[in-house]
Amino acid sequence: MRIAFVIRALQAGGAETQLCLLATGLARRGHHVTVVTLYPGGLWWDKLLSDGTVTLTSVMKRGPLDLWRGVVRLRRLLIEGRHEVLYAFLFGGAIHAMASSIRLPMRRVVGLRGSAIDFAAYGIRYRVAVYAGIAAANQADQIIVNSGAGRDYYHSLGLRPGQSIVLPNGIDCDRFAPSEKARLAFRRENDLGDREFVVAVVGRLDPMKGHQDLLHACAQLNVDAAVRILMVGDGEPSYRRRLERLAEDLGLARKLSWLPIRGIIEQVYQGSDVLCLPSRFGEGFSNVVGEAMACGTFPLVTDVGDSRHIVGDYGVVVPPCNPEALRLGLQQIASMSLDDRIRIGLEARRRIIAEFSASQMIAATEAILERARRTDGSHEGN
Repeated sequence: MRIAFVIRALQAGGAETQLCLLATGLARRGHHVTVVTLYPGGLWWDKLLSDGTVTLTSVMKRGPLDLWRGVVRLRRLLIEGRHEVLYAFLFGGAIHAMASSIRLPMRRVVGLRGSAIDFAAYGIRYRVAVYAGIAAANQADQIIVNSGAGRDYYHSLGLRPGQSIVLPNGIDCDRFAPSEKARLAFRRENDLGDREFVVAVVGRLDPMKGHQDLLHACAQLNVDAAVRILMVGDGEPSYRRRLERLAEDLGLARKLSWLPIRGIIEQVYQGSDVLCLPSRFGEGFSNVVGEAMACGTFPLVTDVGDSRHIVGDYGVVVPPCNPEALRLGLQQIASMSLDDRIRIGLEARRRIIAEFSASQMIAATEAILERARRTDGSHEGN
C-alpha cells in the first residue's frame, strides 16, 4: 500500500509516539509510507529522519490561521504521492486531511485519541477545534479510536457510530523492559538514593494531567522511606511556575525534580518505584501507563479513560480529582515489600506483552487499512 499519515506536528506526545511506531512498522512490512506534518520539527521529526524508513515532509504552515495554505500544499503532496490510503491523526490532522482529499481516489481514515474533556479548562478555540474535528472525522471511510472511553465520548459529541472501531495503542516491549543496570544508572545520574521511594509523573504540564492533586497527596504522605517526586514533561512556563509555587507552599520543593521529556524515557520508568497517572480527564489509552508496566514499574492511576482496563489486576486505581485517594494509593504501594512490587511488576509486563504489544497494533492497523483500500468509499466526493 501507499499510505500517507497526516498530523499537526511531531513533538513529544502519545499520539505522535503511536504514529511513528505505526509508520515505521508498516514501512518495515513493505509498504510505502509518507508522514506529512503541518509544522516541521520536534522530537519525533528528528527520530524519523534518523530512522530513514519513511518519507517525511511538511506543508510548512505559518500559523493556526494559515489554513488555506496548509490545505492546498497537502493536496498537492497527496496527488504527487499517488497514495491509496490517507490516515489522519487527531483533530488538526483530520480537518486538513479531509479538506485536502476531496474527490481524490484514496480511502480516508481518521485516528482519534483521548476522551472526556473539561472544556472549562480551555478557551473557546479548543471547543471549536474539537467539534470541527468531529465533523471532519465523519467524512472518513473509517475512524479508529484508541480507547472505549474515547469512542463513547466522541459518539456523544456527534461522531458517527457506524464508522468507528476501537484499536488500543501498542507498546514497544523490546525498548520498554526492566533493567536493574538502567535503574541504578538513572538513580546515580539524578541523585536518587537506592532506598528512596521514587514516584514519577510523565506527561505534559497541563491542567488535565492532575499534577496538583499528586502534590497535595504527597504533602500528606506518611511512609518510612524518603520520597522523591519526578515531574517529567514540558508545558506552558506559566503553568509550571504555578506548580512550583504550590510545591513550595506544601513544603515539597526539596523532594521534587523537574525533568524534560527525553528520548530515553524508558530510564525514568526503570529508575522509579511508581508510575503515577493522576489525570483528571481527557485520557484515552495512556502510553505512559503501558510503557511503565512493560518496564515492570508499579502503576498508580486515576480511573480516567481506559486506564483501569490497561492496569487490570496489576496496579492501583483511584478516583480522579481526589488527593486523599492518591495518598492512600501511594501508602498502599510503599507498604508493600520490594519483592512483592517486583513480582507484580513482572506480571504487569506479561499483561502488556499479551494484550498491547506494538506488533499486535501494527498488524491490526495494517488489516484495517487493507480492508479500507479494497472497499469502495461511500464518502468519496463529499
